[in-house]
Amino acid sequence: MTRVINKIIEGILDEPWVVINLDKMKDQNNALYSHVLNVTIMSLCIGHKLRFSMQELKELGLSVINYDIGMLAIPKEILNKETELTAQEKEILMQHTLYGYMMLSDIPVIPPAGAIVALCHHEYQDGTGYPQGLRGENRPPIKSMSKKGLINRLAEIVAVADTYDMFTTGRKHFSQEMKPEKAIQKMIEMRKSKLNFEIIKTLISILPIYPLGTRIKVINTPRKELMGCYGVVAQVRPDKIFHPIIVLIESKLKKRLPKTLMLDFAKHKGFNIELVD
Repeated sequence: MTRVINKIIEGILDEPWVVINLDKMKDQNNALYSHVLNVTIMSLCIGHKLRFSMQELKELGLSVINYDIGMLAIPKEILNKETELTAQEKEILMQHTLYGYMMLSDIPVIPPAGAIVALCHHEYQDGTGYPQGLRGENRPPIKSMSKKGLINRLAEIVAVADTYDMFTTGRKHFSQEMKPEKAIQKMIEMRKSKLNFEIIKTLISILPIYPLGTRIKVINTPRKELMGCYGVVAQVRPDKIFHPIIVLIESKLKKRLPKTLMLDFAKHKGFNIELVD
């Protein structure tokens, strides 16, 4: 996956207009620049996992690299405001999708999907998003999904990647920073009504909440003797993402346990863990 994604990104960065647009973002808003790069890489990883062809991946990459460019047209006093936005300011901020569409739609070298993704990346599956109130079908983003009245399939991918990065890094006026496991849990709550659940499942398969082999600490347990013990994630299952199988190895004092203990959180209730270095 890394080799393919690197190849696609190299091809994207060969386009002079991409470099110019990225430079504009970096000069005006470094946080936006970083966010766009993160979402681009995440979207490409999702597309690769969904078995997109190289041509489809390039179209996706060229579309997502510009998806938030409309933010450059939003007044800085709104973007940089430290306090909560007024209703009027929120309306202005939401206009970035329309600005992005207008900025991209008349540029011949940009794929038609680029302007559509800029316009539609805040549309929701239940039709409550903006600016057009389009709906989704919670189906895998295959070509046949790009039909009139439905959210563009590439925009659905970008919406999931955008939401994950927004949650995990935090974006002023959009979301506070969350831990990855909390971000995924929040996105699962948004499945079907807001975000395409098939794409969320694909994201989870790339970024499991509890990566295999990750060191963990028990922070809540019905068995007091296990409180604070350390271990590793021994098994993860796509159908039970919040219930890994762990192996406890050390006591809370980081001394080797006399006997390692394996726990399946799908069977052993009341346990909570956190990832540790």
